[in-house]
Amino acid sequence: MSPETFGIAYEKGFAATIGFLLYRGARREEAEELAQAAWARGWEARAQLKEESRIVAWVNSIAYRNLCNAKRRGGRFAELMEACAAAVSGGDRVRTRVDCEKLLNLCDGLDRKLMVERYLEEREIGEVAKRTGMTEVAVRVRLHRCRVGLKSLVDATVGCDPLPAAA
Repeated sequence: MSPETFGIAYEKGFAATIGFLLYRGARREEAEELAQAAWARGWEARAQLKEESRIVAWVNSIAYRNLCNAKRRGGRFAELMEACAAAVSGGDRVRTRVDCEKLLNLCDGLDRKLMVERYLEEREIGEVAKRTGMTEVAVRVRLHRCRVGLKSLVDATVGCDPLPAAA
């Protein structure tokens, strides 16, 4: 498939992909990011597509798969942001992200690495375990203890209502 043909399909189909993802339950910002990622993946693999008339449907299937994967991961970063938002007034997203960084900086080296890989980089427990040379059980226990420790620290320091229990 030629780059020109794909470019024309992109111009006509990008908005449709966003609409498709919104219909499937994605938030606007998430839909835009997933659509962009799906079209980029489609561009990389455009030689695989035989029927040019199916470009939008093909890219939509990539986008839907990405959306399902994001939902399956459970929005781990969103969970961390929500926990941080409970500790700050107003729930300002930029400030909350900064506060999450501050909280992560309170963790020791390995705990911080585990938290970043699991929640910010959204890696599976098995992958984190493999990358750190730990067992999956050890990773789960360390993450749990770190979350509990951070929760206690925030509760004691800020003096606000306790943070919701992390899963």
